[in-house]
Amino acid sequence: MHNLKKSEIEQTPVDHGLRARGKRERRRRLREAARAVFLERGYERATTREIAARADVSVGTLFVYAPEKRDLLFLVSNDDLDAIVSSAVLEISHKQPVLEQLLSIFRPVYDYFERHVVIGRYGMPEILLMQVDRVETLGPEAKRVIDRRHKLLQAIAQVVDRARKGKRLSTPERGDEIAELLLWLHWCNVQSWISVKSPKAELGLKRLKRLFNTVIKGLGPKEG
Repeated sequence: MHNLKKSEIEQTPVDHGLRARGKRERRRRLREAARAVFLERGYERATTREIAARADVSVGTLFVYAPEKRDLLFLVSNDDLDAIVSSAVLEISHKQPVLEQLLSIFRPVYDYFERHVVIGRYGMPEILLMQVDRVETLGPEAKRVIDRRHKLLQAIAQVVDRARKGKRLSTPERGDEIAELLLWLHWCNVQSWISVKSPKAELGLKRLKRLFNTVIKGLGPKEG
């Protein structure tokens, strides 16, 4: 034990724990600073320098956590939305009608953005404009948004494929293809819904239900 090299001593679990705690604390300060500055000054007028100063970190340290301002915006809500989506996916009740299963995935998201309207208004355009086919160019918080997108797509696809297998849906389209359509409908609906003066989750979900119901019923002529 007395023959440990200096490099080995520097890699003790205690040191790793201290570094991890320091990293979490800096990230927490950046998240809170970004939230405050975006709400006070708006997304366009906010600067990374101001956020770094508010968080008491250097601009260089800020860029380690968020190489783009967009990452700072996602940092504000990613922890909450990751937890919300994970919980919603786990709580899907397969005994419910297909439409209700799909709505249950998104209901907590509308509840969240009703409480955090301004951050939602800034965040949705960034999500819609993000190039998902160039993940390697994205910052860490943007990649978390992409990961959450994959989780949502997988959950929707599973609901659809399970319904197809149980003859509750008759579409020949695969679940993953339908999932893409439904997720885009959700995002565009949020973008429209959150732009009104005082968006209420109930109204956003009501419109989403109409959109999803149109997809499920199809656009063909009535038989007979």
